Amino acid sequence: MAAKFRCVACDGGGVSHSMVRLQLDVGNTRLKWRLLSLEADEKGAQVLGRGFCVRADFETEAALLASVVESLGRLDVGAAVAELQVSTVAEESLSVAIRDWARQVWGVEACFAYVTRSAAGVSVGYDNPDLLGVDRWLAVLGASRYGCEGVIVVDCGSAVTVDVLSGSRHRGGYIVPGLRLMNAALFGDTARVKVVADWLDSGEPGSNTSAAVNSGLPLMVVGLVREVWRRQLQDGGRWTVLLTGGDAPLLSSMLGDDPVCQVVEDLVLDGLLLADVRPLG
Repeated sequence: MAAKFRCVACDGGGVSHSMVRLQLDVGNTRLKWRLLSLEADEKGAQVLGRGFCVRADFETEAALLASVVESLGRLDVGAAVAELQVSTVAEESLSVAIRDWARQVWGVEACFAYVTRSAAGVSVGYDNPDLLGVDRWLAVLGASRYGCEGVIVVDCGSAVTVDVLSGSRHRGGYIVPGLRLMNAALFGDTARVKVVADWLDSGEPGSNTSAAVNSGLPLMVVGLVREVWRRQLQDGGRWTVLLTGGDAPLLSSMLGDDPVCQVVEDLVLDGLLLADVRPLG
């Protein structure tokens, strides 16, 4: 399978920096990366570049990681990676590969994020923090820095997770299949509903099977988000919705101003700066 680069953007190419931090967010479908300068000013660390790879485009873990090195080489920031922070929900073998890769390429120890009972002043909402997905925890931590009275954090990826953050207290959340998983279930378990995913944001009834599925599935997720928001309003206070993940722009366009929502592309990586990180094992 041919290797492909997706959505690589450079914000600071051609500028020399003495130290840089690489962040990785490894999901089930995509590997996102962001490069930060360690020379922070009053606004924080400067973003030098960001991008993502679709994991299915690469036959091996080595090829996937090599693609990150190649895309970083295009940035021309004049510095090697001094720190590597990782958030991953992928298989353990990829974590080991990342650890070994970081040692070999830059001579640094990769530090992986873990869920703890509290971090950055935020308390976890699970009875057993070890059972909370680290990506959800990082998204909550990232959301905590928006200064909102209450936040509903929606991560729209392979699964859709909805977490409730009230002040500095994480109250738990909800997990449902993502749009593609729901479509795959229809495709695999029904005889006549074989629809290629091409989501519609109108929310209107479909006049054919394809339109009915592609309009109906996003509307299901929008309905979940609105219902969670409505339930929190009953407890009082002001609530906002932050969306992240690959399908966030679609859902944001459907939600509109009811409720007020905002897409934050790097919410998990923002939380990675606030979490407990340590070397593998």
